[in-house]
Amino acid sequence: MSTYAWRWLHLEETKRLTYFRSETPSTLIEYRKQELVNLRGDGKGKLEKWDRVYDHSYCNDLGDLDKGSKYVRPVLGGSSNYLYPRRRRTCRPPTKTGYPFVLVPLLMSFNIYVPRDERFGHLKMSDFLACALKFVFNFLFQSLRHYLIKHLMSLILSKIHSKSSNEESSYQRDLYLTRLRKTSSWKLSKKS
Repeated sequence: MSTYAWRWLHLEETKRLTYFRSETPSTLIEYRKQELVNLRGDGKGKLEKWDRVYDHSYCNDLGDLDKGSKYVRPVLGGSSNYLYPRRRRTCRPPTKTGYPFVLVPLLMSFNIYVPRDERFGHLKMSDFLACALKFVFNFLFQSLRHYLIKHLMSLILSKIHSKSSNEESSYQRDLYLTRLRKTSSWKLSKKS
């Protein structure tokens, strides 16, 4: 027999009994208290992914004091001004400055403890990562394309405008001579 926090007692697969806290049989009260302590956690130690702990902590990762004083944000929760919201305890270390703010790099955020029933499954996580990569590559491709078009056009326009008037007149002279040759050769070939 096992007890759970949602007050289902599994005697058999076909029979389930529910009890309110006040109606719990005296033999099960200790089991229920022990399960509640396990679910709440003790607020100490590192949580692993196989743990089933729903311990709460304050929202202290909104700012980054290590970058400077303008990045300081208040700790939400635990004070008379900011009682809520709370978040799940993640066992992150404090900042180097000692203030209880924490900011986790993006790659390290995948190693933060999340309870099993709230964690992404393998399929959902792979879909999430695929969509994120698609977004990043699309953004990079569009930025690179815009950058190349902008700089190639400016390069071409600068080459055109950098030509001196002597070069332009020599191009016009060459164009005139080639036209003249074509027409004269056509006339010569027609005469013969």
